[in-house]
Amino acid sequence: MGRLQDAAGRATTLVGRLTAILEEALACVADYPSVTRFEAISFETSRHPDLSALRTNRRDAEEELYTQLISNAIAAGELAPDVDSQSLVDVILSISSGLTYLSATSIPERHRRAVRAVEGILASGLPVVGK
Repeated sequence: MGRLQDAAGRATTLVGRLTAILEEALACVADYPSVTRFEAISFETSRHPDLSALRTNRRDAEEELYTQLISNAIAAGELAPDVDSQSLVDVILSISSGLTYLSATSIPERHRRAVRAVEGILASGLPVVGK
């Protein structure tokens, strides 16, 4: 999660941070394609205690990162104060899981197009203040 956290830290808004995470994830897939294959396989092998623990640790770290980003955005007035932050984190985690699975099961260009589509959704679809 270090590279993703570092990428998020370079942006100043929630959408910017999430977009930076997506861009860094694309770079990670290019740098370490076997990691995404492991992640996709771990969906299928979650009953194995060792693999399940690795996946759970990564998932917990990812949830913590997104929870912090959402909390910071609410505190900064970037998100509506009454936003259901846990639901928003769950949606982001679900999208992240889907993109990870897609990166392991499709061609790189298809994965990149999906990431670009998510970036477009982020740019226009969050419950931000003033929209």
